[in-house]
Amino acid sequence: MFVGRKEITLSIEEHWSSSSGACVILEGHAGVGKSAFIKHFIATQNPTIYHLQATGHPYPTQLSFAPFLDAIDDFFAQAAPQDVHDWCKDLHELSPWFPELALPTPPPTQDAHIEQSRQIRTFGLLIERIASQRPTILVFEDLHWMDQASQTLFQYLTQRLKHTQLLIFATLRTEEVTTHTPLYTTLLSLKRLPHVHAITLNPLDKREQKMLAEQQLGGKLSDELHTLLWQQAKGSPLFVRSLLHALQEEQQLSFLHHRWDITTEHCPFPSSIRALVSQRLATLPEDSLPLLSVLAISHQPLSTDTIAQLSSRSTYDTEARLTHLYNAGILEREQTQTTQQYSWHHPLFRQGILDRLTEQTRKQLHKSIACWLAQNPNTPPAQIAFHYQKLDGSSFNQPMFERLQKIAQVYKQQQHLKEAEHLLRLSIEAGQRLHIDLSTELLLYKQLAECLFLQGAIDEAIEIYERLLQTCEHNNMQLHQAQTLRLLAQARWSQMMFQESIAHLELGCKLLEETTHQELQKRIILDQMVLLDRSHQFQRLRTLQSQHNELLQTSTLSERMVSDLIEFGFMMREGRLHKAKTLAETLSTSASPFYHPIEWVRTRNFMGLADIAMGACKAAVENTTHTLHHIRNKGISWCEPSALGVTGVAYLVWGQLDRAMECAEQAITLCLQTGESRYLLRMLSLKSIVESSLGQWDAAEKTIKQAKDLLPKQVDDIHMLASLCLAEASYGNESQQHTQALHALSQLPQEQEIALDSTLPTLLLIQWGELYARTNQPHKLAKVLQRSKVFADCSLYTHAWHAYFRGWAHLMDGDTTKALSSIQQAIS
Repeated sequence: MFVGRKEITLSIEEHWSSSSGACVILEGHAGVGKSAFIKHFIATQNPTIYHLQATGHPYPTQLSFAPFLDAIDDFFAQAAPQDVHDWCKDLHELSPWFPELALPTPPPTQDAHIEQSRQIRTFGLLIERIASQRPTILVFEDLHWMDQASQTLFQYLTQRLKHTQLLIFATLRTEEVTTHTPLYTTLLSLKRLPHVHAITLNPLDKREQKMLAEQQLGGKLSDELHTLLWQQAKGSPLFVRSLLHALQEEQQLSFLHHRWDITTEHCPFPSSIRALVSQRLATLPEDSLPLLSVLAISHQPLSTDTIAQLSSRSTYDTEARLTHLYNAGILEREQTQTTQQYSWHHPLFRQGILDRLTEQTRKQLHKSIACWLAQNPNTPPAQIAFHYQKLDGSSFNQPMFERLQKIAQVYKQQQHLKEAEHLLRLSIEAGQRLHIDLSTELLLYKQLAECLFLQGAIDEAIEIYERLLQTCEHNNMQLHQAQTLRLLAQARWSQMMFQESIAHLELGCKLLEETTHQELQKRIILDQMVLLDRSHQFQRLRTLQSQHNELLQTSTLSERMVSDLIEFGFMMREGRLHKAKTLAETLSTSASPFYHPIEWVRTRNFMGLADIAMGACKAAVENTTHTLHHIRNKGISWCEPSALGVTGVAYLVWGQLDRAMECAEQAITLCLQTGESRYLLRMLSLKSIVESSLGQWDAAEKTIKQAKDLLPKQVDDIHMLASLCLAEASYGNESQQHTQALHALSQLPQEQEIALDSTLPTLLLIQWGELYARTNQPHKLAKVLQRSKVFADCSLYTHAWHAYFRGWAHLMDGDTTKALSSIQQAIS
């Protein structure tokens, strides 16, 4: 597998063919592909050429000429014995090195310098004889790691290339050949010779790296995998191959839709690369480690002054060390308008430094960098939070604790709930170690419970609220108690415990009656109004509104929106559909998707319901699709089932049953993940009706049974109970199920029986109509028939239901001819 480097290959072939011999010095950082290039070049040449491979190793002590002698040994083992004899027959100086040749022993010399010169001359003659027989390629791999004698041999051979068929390759790691090494001076002089060509291999560009990865995997890459590989490898062929091999070994790659994709967010650190990185880092001066440690922990480019300050070094010394690290290929440098910024040449070098740091050292550096960042008021909170998240509670002092609280609030307001949860838990731990006051600790716990609630961890949130209530009662903290009761009511509400939620709110309101906390009291009253509306207790709702009318007049935008949404419900129930749609549009415009995300989602859902009620199902789908896109971008997943429900109802009324089923199943999956039992039961009801409409009777019966099994024991939603009993009547003992449904309805005030439900208006009308038709209640069926006119023209599906109810009504009136006509219309 090889990509790129075509121009370099052509240039080398031209120089070697146009002259009697040539030397190519390949320079580049480790892993850039020097060895792979030479292997590829040799593979493209005539297979009859000779190839000798001498490889240097980073050993502290080495025998003279060891790499070269190993290369000769390997070459002789493959050559014909007669050829070896002809090459070596009068080279007596080879006798100590190759006793198997049985050559005469040369006379000894007392001068070591003269002895080495004789040996070098002998090795040179041997190579010249080999190359005179066939074109020969001699490779000095990692010349910088070879002993002095081998480097001198390389110099000798390079200077005598003029009348040979020899091509010499020498590879060098740029970072290993510094101005202080003898090899540096040797190379400078050799590069002046006309037959010596110095070539620097640069990393592959993005296109070439992608081609290499696709060659190795045997298929196209996804954009995500390509981006991740580029971030980690930065064009290093060795890194690309090693990373892909590690991903394959750990089964973190998948082949879908004719492309390779990654199944994890974290790229592995293969042992081969880890060893290479450790080797590189081990050659660096020890006093470079503090600078690299600061840069590794900071997770962002830093200027010379900043690195000097954080590592407690002088700027002059820091600049010198950073320049050395830049020349060594460890760091990259970028010149800005005011200063130079340093970053990592490869992300894996950063990981190599992190691996060398102890946990305690990491925490100290995170703390220092966080404090330094906090000195600048314009520092983004996310940068400080990154370092705070790496600490534990014992690392914080009072100023850091206060800053941590503020950052957690920012994350919570921006709906980054997972990060906010982590920061709040850290705040609680730090606050307890700092012995903060009880009010602050209660506030942190409430904020943590809110984050958990919004992420769907409702039981854990309720557990925290109940512990807080005990603390508030024990310490006579009425304000905190009222706030906690409100939050607990919201959590219970999500579990369909309406009456219990209302009781919590009533107690909270009572605690505030003789206080001056009118704003909190007003919010609690508004919550009560919403709960009464959702539980269809409209008389109590009107009474509560009239009791607190004066207080509600001073509401904020968000609070007025709650009252308006309740009014929207009344308009829908009374059939004032156009006014309801206009109100929902006004409210959606008023609510910002960024500052009032929950209210905005609710108003968008209501707009969809109003569209469905008026037969504009396509507009409802477009509206809710936009809402869902926003929900997913903001990460407020607990709002998604409600929007999916409205979308599903729109598709159902539109007659697109397959899409309605998709919405219902997606919503059910989300509800199970987040614990949203309110929407779960409604979505199961939606799914059962779609299944019935598709003729999937067994599936519908199974769905209804699942819904009834999931009902909380103390559920207060009588409408839901009646709906499930009614739906089950189609599959089991009709008489028994009808009795249960009628019993559930009998517990509701008369005006609620045919009230349009706030989430699934069409479905409940169909269910009630079916119930009244089967139990022979013509007056109530007439009300359903009157209401179903609104939906009759929405789709063939709703038109069929309306005709079906009309047929039942005619049958109850004794007009069988009209009844038959209506039923035939429904069937068609």
